[in-house]
Amino acid sequence: MGELMIFPMMEILGIDKRGDERNADRTWAGVKGFFDSKLVDLNELMVERKEHPRSGKDRLEGAVIEEVIDAVKNQLSKTDYFTRSEGETSGEMKYAPLTNLGCESEFSKLDHQIKASGGSTSIQTHSRKNILVSAGLLVDSDFESKSLEDRNASWKWARCSDEVKKVQKLEADFLATVRSAKKLALRKKEDLKKKRASKTLAVLEKCKTHGGPMTPNNLEALSELNENQLLAEISYLRLTIAPDIRQMRRVKADGKFKMEKFSMDELRASIRNALRPEDNVSTDIDTLLMNAL
Repeated sequence: MGELMIFPMMEILGIDKRGDERNADRTWAGVKGFFDSKLVDLNELMVERKEHPRSGKDRLEGAVIEEVIDAVKNQLSKTDYFTRSEGETSGEMKYAPLTNLGCESEFSKLDHQIKASGGSTSIQTHSRKNILVSAGLLVDSDFESKSLEDRNASWKWARCSDEVKKVQKLEADFLATVRSAKKLALRKKEDLKKKRASKTLAVLEKCKTHGGPMTPNNLEALSELNENQLLAEISYLRLTIAPDIRQMRRVKADGKFKMEKFSMDELRASIRNALRPEDNVSTDIDTLLMNAL
């Protein structure tokens, strides 16, 4: 899979320093031009793979490339700069940085501190070290020129003064809020478990009204169930032994995706395959892909 699709896609999009980056234009205009050209290349490749497939793998490549194109377009559409024409954006953002250098600097310092400490130091200790480094308390010329007694007094102030106690109280209040949020999350998780159990019992009672739930031994009764009863069986299976069972598929129409319901026969097949999968399943990947895509 990597050799077939992932690595070639990384080469095209320049992911993880793949592709030719020597002459890359690292400006907003350069990024816009990069994606404009790459989307054209990807679209041509998608059309070739989907309209003239030589194997099931070609169809799979075409489907994956189509998803990548949709994802890139969706991401770019969220930034106003990328949705405007070239004439509207000329000169704009020429000197604007592509990355948040201040944030990257802070992460770089944290990464360095973690490596130096062996990865066993708490975030709280890293934070306090960072405060000392930023304030320059221990390397300040005024501090170093003081007598040992005065330096001890300054250090004691930095640890035990009223100002420090106020900061420690703020930190304690924040951590108390975090602990409270954690407790609420655990309580919510327990509530969800109870709600799921209650829902499972309700669906089970619904299935009992038509002789369900279905088991591998009474699958012949599927032909007598109507659509609502089949959907109830699928809901029960999803809540118990088959969380991935499907009753709808995503299809693309007029450039937009929508969900399409399975037919009655497809619903019965989903239930049957969840309870007692067929033995005569084709193991040829090309055949499966040609039939599925």
